[in-house]
Amino acid sequence: MLIVEIEKPENEPLSVWFASLRDWLDANRCPPSAFTACGRRIDRLIYRISFDTAALAHSFCQDFARYSPTIRRATQFERDQLRAMTLSAERVPDVADASLGSAG
Repeated sequence: MLIVEIEKPENEPLSVWFASLRDWLDANRCPPSAFTACGRRIDRLIYRISFDTAALAHSFCQDFARYSPTIRRATQFERDQLRAMTLSAERVPDVADASLGSAG
């Protein structure tokens, strides 16, 4: 698993920036394992995106080079956190499914 850290540009609204990242992820059929805010570098927000394949992580970095992405392997601690997040997301029942089940 690879982690890409990417800077949000100061002059671009968060929703527009997220939309451009999401469009790339959708076009490349690449659901990221996680997408989280992870701090600041000088005055810019840094977001962390995890990728299951190295090819997609490298392609993402090339296509978004203007945002100064960095790429590295996830630490064991980060992999454990991602697994825990995935497991907890799988355990949460879908609200729509729960309401449909109680309607009968």
